[in-house]
Amino acid sequence: MVRDIHDYDSLKEAYDDLLMFERFPGPVRSERVENFVTQLKRDIREYVNRVSDCHIVRDELDSFVELVKLPEKLSPLSKESVLEWFYMHRAYCDDRYDGMGCSGQFFTTRVRLFRRRGCWYAYHFVSVDM
Repeated sequence: MVRDIHDYDSLKEAYDDLLMFERFPGPVRSERVENFVTQLKRDIREYVNRVSDCHIVRDELDSFVELVKLPEKLSPLSKESVLEWFYMHRAYCDDRYDGMGCSGQFFTTRVRLFRRRGCWYAYHFVSVDM
């Protein structure tokens, strides 16, 4: 069974599952559970060590800025179209915001697009709801 780890939330869930299996092994450890834990560790390692299209350029307690290289297919598009694509496919929005704050979720505060060597790049400003 391969775990689909594709973003921060799914990575957090995988770590939570791993922690649960390591803290509470139960009365009997079966071979199936051991295989699941081994595969879960492999999936986490694969996600963490992946080649990424973004790099963190500034990191603070409650925010960070990442430099993101956007896909080649966006190169011929206008700045407005690329910005629209970014907000639909890449930006964080806090869906669980309840008005009280302190949800711990990421949300995009702003995006600055620019071109370099014919490709679109973005400085993605992200904050954490604390």
